[in-house]
Amino acid sequence: MSYSKEELKQQESVIRKNVFLVFLSIGIVLSVIFYFRDNSLNYQKKRYYESHNLEFNGKVIQKKQKGDHPTAGRSIILSNYDEKRIQKATYEKISISDSVSKRKGSDTVYFYLKNGEILTEDYNEFEREAYFELKKEKETKD
Repeated sequence: MSYSKEELKQQESVIRKNVFLVFLSIGIVLSVIFYFRDNSLNYQKKRYYESHNLEFNGKVIQKKQKGDHPTAGRSIILSNYDEKRIQKATYEKISISDSVSKRKGSDTVYFYLKNGEILTEDYNEFEREAYFELKKEKETKD
């Protein structure tokens, strides 16, 4: 059985439309799932407390910058090969072999510089604010 060029073009058009609709449907479903997950108080609480109860320390063995623009991600690699993202101001002040410490149950990271200066950084600011804002929002609705 042979099809004319016009029939083949029409079939191709129908197939493209159907594939587009399938991907669009999948995209919408995933968006709805992520929206409800991110606005789930339990999910935000879990994310915050996982980060809050994280503990790490070590010496800086490498500094990494992803790009050369103001919003580029900056991170350090510790002596146990953990990679931790840090703020730009802190990144610019620390050097290789400075010490880093975050205690379990704290949101603060301490950077002990070789010159004796101690820098602090709020490690969980984003997670904490997201959790407490959502918690406050849910309490005012009830």
